[in-house]
Amino acid sequence: MPVALFVALMVGCGGSNPPDDASTPDVPTPDAPTFDAPTFDAPEIADTAPVSDVTVDRGDDAVTVDAPAPLDVADVTAVPDVVDVPVTPDVPAPDVGLDVPAPDVPACATGYADCDGNAANGCETNTSSSSSHCGACGRSCPAFVRATPVCVTGACDFRCLPGYDDCNGNAGDGCEISLGSTANCGACGVACARANAAATCTTGTCALGACATGFGNCDGVEANGCETAVATPANCGACGVVCARANATVTCATGACALGTCAPVFGNCDGNDSNGC
Repeated sequence: MPVALFVALMVGCGGSNPPDDASTPDVPTPDAPTFDAPTFDAPEIADTAPVSDVTVDRGDDAVTVDAPAPLDVADVTAVPDVVDVPVTPDVPAPDVGLDVPAPDVPACATGYADCDGNAANGCETNTSSSSSHCGACGRSCPAFVRATPVCVTGACDFRCLPGYDDCNGNAGDGCEISLGSTANCGACGVACARANAAATCTTGTCALGACATGFGNCDGVEANGCETAVATPANCGACGVVCARANATVTCATGACALGTCAPVFGNCDGNDSNGC
């Protein structure tokens, strides 16, 4: 018990200084009250001033108790290491507009293509012969003069209209020559001509025209033209017209038969040429 408390108890009981001979009775010493020291949370790990003794107010008496010594930094439980948490890799979100692969379309055979884009009818276009899709879809052959465009093995060409041809070999002017002329009769460079006669070219065929004066086509062959002169007694004025007079010679001048010279002892006494001498 603190001394101050003990003195107060003695004075309160009317006691005084005892006589020298008086015996001092044994006064039991009261038990000192026991207080539980307050518990303090561990301070932050930081530089702090040491905590002094703490006075506890108990009403009449104040009791001073020793405060716990400051915690040593080493006594503080170490903060556990942060556990590494595996990071979930970013998973790309699916694209909303992903392209849907088109169904496989069988490859077209050589010389064919799917030009209308309709898989139902397959490779419907022959690009080897189509003038609208010549060699490839959409490749159209151009127009030509007096000709029809065509596609031959995938390349543009042209075919001349009947009666015309490309005689100069220039596709730029198309089929520039008429094959109905005597200079190009039925084909480029084929001349139409007949001997001793005019010639005509009709629908590409050379034909014999009119014979020249004094000639005729006496053998009936057009190819050699008018081969026979028709100013002879055998063919006088025309093929097969014989010029003859009785008892006389004849002449065929300008295609007309005439009495020549009478034979000896004969004469044209009636003046009629047709009955000779």
